[in-house]
Amino acid sequence: MTCYLDIETVALPVAERQFLRPSEADVKLGNLKDETKIKAKIAEALQAWERGDDAALDPLQARVALIGYALDDGAVQHIHSEDEAEMLAQFWQVVAPRGYDVEARMVGHNLRFDSTMLVTRSWVCGVTVPANLLADLYQFAPRHWLDTMTRFQVGNRQADFRKLAHLCAALGISVKDSSVTGATFGDWWAKDRAACLEYNRQDVEAVRQLWRRIGTP
Repeated sequence: MTCYLDIETVALPVAERQFLRPSEADVKLGNLKDETKIKAKIAEALQAWERGDDAALDPLQARVALIGYALDDGAVQHIHSEDEAEMLAQFWQVVAPRGYDVEARMVGHNLRFDSTMLVTRSWVCGVTVPANLLADLYQFAPRHWLDTMTRFQVGNRQADFRKLAHLCAALGISVKDSSVTGATFGDWWAKDRAACLEYNRQDVEAVRQLWRRIGTP
């Protein structure tokens, strides 16, 4: 079974991230000497942290909000809930119904991000991760976790990482058409779930079509 995968994350509320609030000593000041400029830079850094700039990329400051997947030729499915642990447990049940001896292949673009988030947030939430899927992530060449982004490097680890949209455009694969972006997903998630689901559906479908061109049977 092949599972085409794309997840979306959102920043946790400030109250749930307080243990990571930066202190003044954490703010990089460079060569600044002027006290007024130093105070302004520190204030700016704290405001950025409170806004959650880049927090959605950090498993200690974010939660998995949406898991989009498609099994083989099936339709794209979505898992989303206010209960993150329930979501993660449901996903692992889909790809590893017995919890062990997993044969499923997970295919995604920049899959290292998705896999890291799924695993670390499962740890945070107390959800068991299928053992062989976890062990596979530590391998030099994973057997279960297959990344279209690194696949396109053709073994050249010095080559540039290519965006999914750029690869799809080059290969004639339909590119998503959405006002939602990765950077604005959290805002959209709060106001328009339908738009977010469609945004994610298009990404999962694009990954499937791309893998069919450059992946293995």
